[in-house]
Amino acid sequence: MNYRILLLTLIIFVFASSCEKTEPESQSNTFKVKILSEICNTAIVQILDSNYYHLGVSGYTSTGIKFDHVFNTKFTCEDMQKMQTLTASRAGLVVSIKTVKEPKLEPGCVLCEALTSFQGAPFIPIELLRNWSN
Repeated sequence: MNYRILLLTLIIFVFASSCEKTEPESQSNTFKVKILSEICNTAIVQILDSNYYHLGVSGYTSTGIKFDHVFNTKFTCEDMQKMQTLTASRAGLVVSIKTVKEPKLEPGCVLCEALTSFQGAPFIPIELLRNWSN
């Protein structure tokens, strides 16, 4: 009898210790970025939350101004529709995003071939969240 209780306790301990405790996907890696440059759904964005500065790199220069904490990304067609603005340019827009493991596949989304990128900056797939402002 004691052997069964000991074995059962050991099994419960092993299963309990193997559980990973992670943040829910919707809460992890959620922060604000400023769009510095954007064309055809690709963008260079600047991280505005100091807790996530480590995801970007420094040294991007645009119109004579140097920006730090930047990365390359791509907005989905759905995200681009959420960001409808009165101007064609989305540069300067501040948006809330979350990082995702893989870019969303959109077979019905037609894009142009132009790219914007900052050499040496990482590409991080993202998803636009509802709360964003100009």
